[in-house]
Amino acid sequence: MRKTILIFLVIVVAVMGFAGCEKAVVPVEPIEVNFGYLSGPIALSVLQMVNDNPNMGDQVTVNYEMITSPAIMTGKMTAGDVDIAILATSQAALLYNKGIDYQVAAPSIWGALYLMGTSELPSVADLAGQDIALIGQGLTPDIIVRHILKENGLNPDEDVNLVYLATPQELLQNVLAGKYQYAVLPEPLASTAQLKKADLQVLLDFQAEWAKTSGASSYPQSSLVVKKSFAEANPELVANILEAYRASIDWANNNVEILGQYAEELEIGIPAAVVVKSLAACNIRFELTSDVQTELTDYLQTIYEIMPEAIGSVIPDDGFYYSGQ
Repeated sequence: MRKTILIFLVIVVAVMGFAGCEKAVVPVEPIEVNFGYLSGPIALSVLQMVNDNPNMGDQVTVNYEMITSPAIMTGKMTAGDVDIAILATSQAALLYNKGIDYQVAAPSIWGALYLMGTSELPSVADLAGQDIALIGQGLTPDIIVRHILKENGLNPDEDVNLVYLATPQELLQNVLAGKYQYAVLPEPLASTAQLKKADLQVLLDFQAEWAKTSGASSYPQSSLVVKKSFAEANPELVANILEAYRASIDWANNNVEILGQYAEELEIGIPAAVVVKSLAACNIRFELTSDVQTELTDYLQTIYEIMPEAIGSVIPDDGFYYSGQ
């Protein structure tokens, strides 16, 4: 009898244990991730993710949106409408210094600016007295050009004439018309121009010039950033997104022909032929912030010295850098 009672008690305990386990299971709440990225080389870095929509976890939906201008991106980030964004690193720093709490997690575009022309340029010093057409006054092209000119002994406000045009389309039209002897073109605009004007050539690789003066291979022009509150609430999901972004970049660099097809199918405004020609010069490379924080801080220090207002007149503190913890 005692043995029977003991067996009965063991069964009751086991059943209660199973019931307890069932009660402990917490349903996974659906999560929507708003992922915004600027057009240009940035779009190429994320096209595989946009097209294939990799699984980020149970109940996770990622809404990808290509945003056509930095101003629109600024508005969305200020309103907190995006959880993940890929944009100019300087723009991210400016927003951070304004109290818009996004952290840089993965620099991915390592410079894509080139001086184009149809004549030889023996040295940077030979730009003295010349007109140089570019877009984005106060933005990355302007800052990098000014830095390289200063490093080569030229005063960008006195020794050259920087001509600022309103849009990439206007810059391209003027270059094709031969209006300016020298123009600063970002990729993939540089490759677009070369495909349309056969005698146009790269006279200066600003990434190589940066390496000469800084010792670093290039500069972290654009980065993936994450909203701090979102990262704190979803650390594993952010880690999954970063790994998917790494895979997207690796895939892009090894599948350029298919990438060109994706660009046309997703209507990002870059023809497949331009993608194929420009990808290598876009310098798309995934790095975690924790591995390249020195390069990031050096880049922001350079911006601060050239145009401090571009990053909010102060170098971001350590809170700007996402550690993954």
